[in-house]
Formats: sequence, structure tokens, C-alpha cells
Amino acid sequence: MSNKCCTGLGKSTIGQLLCNVDTKVNNGKDSTVCEATLFENEEGTFRYIDTPGLNDSRGVTDEETFHEILRLLQKHSKNNFFEIHKILWFCAESIRKTANLQNEAKFIQKLADYIDEEKDSANFWKNVLIVTKGIFPSEDLAEGPRSAAYDTMKELMDDDFENIFTVDHFPCWIIDLKPGNNKYTKLNPEDRIEWFNAYSKDEIGTALQNYVRKDSKIKIQFKKARCTKCDETGDPRLFISKCHPLPQEKRHEIKNEKYHPKPAVWHHAGNRIYRHWKPDDGEIDKHEVDSSTVGVVTSTVGSLTAGGYALNIAAAAQPGIIFGGGAIAGTIALPIAAAVGLAAAGGYFVHEKLSEGYKCKFCNRQYNEKGCLEECDQCNKKWDEKGCILKYACCNKLEGELGCDLHERCMNCDQIEQKLTTEGCKEFCQKCDEEWGSSEGCESNVNHDVVME
Repeated sequence: MSNKCCTGLGKSTIGQLLCNVDTKVNNGKDSTVCEATLFENEEGTFRYIDTPGLNDSRGVTDEETFHEILRLLQKHSKNNFFEIHKILWFCAESIRKTANLQNEAKFIQKLADYIDEEKDSANFWKNVLIVTKGIFPSEDLAEGPRSAAYDTMKELMDDDFENIFTVDHFPCWIIDLKPGNNKYTKLNPEDRIEWFNAYSKDEIGTALQNYVRKDSKIKIQFKKARCTKCDETGDPRLFISKCHPLPQEKRHEIKNEKYHPKPAVWHHAGNRIYRHWKPDDGEIDKHEVDSSTVGVVTSTVGSLTAGGYALNIAAAAQPGIIFGGGAIAGTIALPIAAAVGLAAAGGYFVHEKLSEGYKCKFCNRQYNEKGCLEECDQCNKKWDEKGCILKYACCNKLEGELGCDLHERCMNCDQIEQKLTTEGCKEFCQKCDEEWGSSEGCESNVNHDVVME
């Protein structure tokens, strides 16, 4: 943690060196860290949490920043436990416990509230390392943060714990962040570190890792709960202050839809045509024939001699009358092999009947007159058989086309009515109109309805 006045103390740079990750580094007066972020090295041996500073310029309170950090810890916890080996407290060199230092110490101490074992709480400050940026090794320059930490702990702990209080100090200056030599790079490394706290990037990473490893870890324990009114989950001590006010409202999630009030039924896509019987129709039920034209035909087909010959037939078809094989036009030459060949094709049979003046055996009409069998000229099915397209009975539109009427559908419970008037299936906040129990609260200082899990 660091405060606004001490932005640039090196916490993001240290994160780079410890974990070899690309943290944001800024030497300006404003912090570039806008939210708590966890970094981990490739080997998985170090995890480093870069945090926004307290009293920073984001317009966020220190309490909110503290909760943001803890929510990140809970997010990465295992079974609601998060282990901390070292808290790096980045401070400006100071011999006095300033108000900023006291404020930071107070929030660091608040972490102890999340430790479940008393002995870990007592040893809490042993896991804190004060980090200052400077080339002077004087411990007096860390007296300010040490004193602030001691006073904070003393307010919360019994007198018995005073003797075990200790906070380590790590003064440092990194000499090779910028390319090129300087007066420190020429010094013997041991002397340079001892006299000036001046480290290379490789050296400071190793030194900090030694600090991190030498102390016992502390375990932060989180509770698991949820609010029934808003979307807050996790430790209820970390819930934001906003929630939804009572009472909630039940209603449907209504969507207006176009629909067809009547189902689709089969229709014929083509025109109704009339034709006469042909041999490949087989036997026809009398109900399939136009009863108004049915008669008895007594004439018979004349016998044909075997052999092949050409028969010229003058077309006598009326326009629009279909004769099995198609409309007859012009003179058609038809080879006949034998008498049995009469049934070889409907068109041929009809032509032969026309040439001989025969009548349809079902309707007693000439073959060039209106037929007695009805069918669709699109699908060639009998007209009273199942059609070839589906159309809605309500509007005659094809199946799949946009509906012709409107109704209301609830997108949650799938109820459908012309007008939905039943009790709603979902709860909403009356103030912000957001969903109850799964959206961010809209009003400050409203108590959460906490359910432990």
C-alpha cells in the first residue's frame, strides 16, 4: 500500500522484479494502478498484488479501496482461505508518524480482523515489511511508519503483546532501472548494498524473496454469503453499502410477438385441372370421378395387327385441356409395336383414343372434352389428396411467414396471452427497475439481506 503523496515509491516496479510481469510503472504524481491486480510469475512461486494507493485521486474512499483489495483476495482464495507471506508497505522516509502513515497503518491492521487464529493476529506485524526508497541506511528514517504501526496495534491488542511487536524495514535504491552507468554501478556490490542500499534489479529481487520466505505465513479467512436483494456475494463484511430498497415488484418480462392464430394446413400450389383416365391410373374408385360426367362406354378398342407402323393424328385438343401426356398440338407420329403397346404411355393412349373417336370409359365424354379426374398441375397429385404447400388458415400466408396478429410472451416463464395479466414470475426493484437479487444495488445505506452459505 502507498498513499497519494508517495506514489512512485516503486511498488509496481517491485512487482515486475519479483514476478517478471508487465505491471504499469509511472513516475508521476498520480497512481497508474486503478484497481487491485494480482500477478504471478511463470513458475507459480510468487504472487504479487499491486494495489491502488490510499488517499488517491480516483474519487474512491480508503474503505472502498481496502474492500476492493480484500475482494480480490477472496476471489483467488482456496476454500475461502488466502495465505499471505509478506505485506510490503511502501512508505516515504519519515521520522514522524504523519496522518497518512497512521491512516495506512490502520487499514493494514484491519487485515487482522480476517485472521481466525489469535496467535496469528498477535504476530501480524511480523509479516509486514516497510519498504522505503532512498540511499541512506538510517533506521530513523523508518521511525515514522514503525511508530504509526505500533500505536495502531497497541489500541487493538492487550499489553501482553507489546513485547512481541516488530516490523522489518527494507531501504532500497535500484541503480539500473535506466540504461547506462552511474556512480553506484562501479562500486563493489557488497559495499554498495551495505553503505547505500543500492541494488541492481537482479539483487533486489533476490533480497526481497529472502524477506518473504523467512517468516511464517498468515491465513486470511473469508466468510461465504449472498444478499437476496442485490448481486453481492462473498464475505458480507466486504459488501458495498448500496442495496435495493423494499418492497420489490413481481412482473413478467414481456415481449410482443407476431403470431398466427390458426394453424397451417395443406394446400395445392398449382391450378386445378381436369383430365380423362389413362391406363397407368389403374382402377379408379367411382368417388374419384366427376359424377356429373360419368357414363357407360360400350365401344371397344379395335384390334391392331402386330408390327410397327406410323399413325398420324390430327390435333383436336381444346386450349387448356390436359391429356395426360400434355396438350396436343400439330401432327404427331406414334410408332405402335403391338396391341399391348396401347398402354405404354398415357399420352400415346389419349392420342389413339382421339384418333378413333373413343370416349372416356368413366365419363362418356370425348377425350378432347373436359376431363373427369381432378388434379394439381404443380404436384400432379389428385386434388383431394394432401396438398404440396402449407398455408396458415387465418391469413393464407405461407408457413414460416410473419404472423398476422399480436400476443404477449413472457421471456422468463414462457406464458403466452393476448394480454398477460397473471402474477409476474420475476422480481424487480421498484426504484431502479433492475432485477431483484442479481443486480447492483441502487440506494446507499440500505441493509443487505444476508444469507450465509
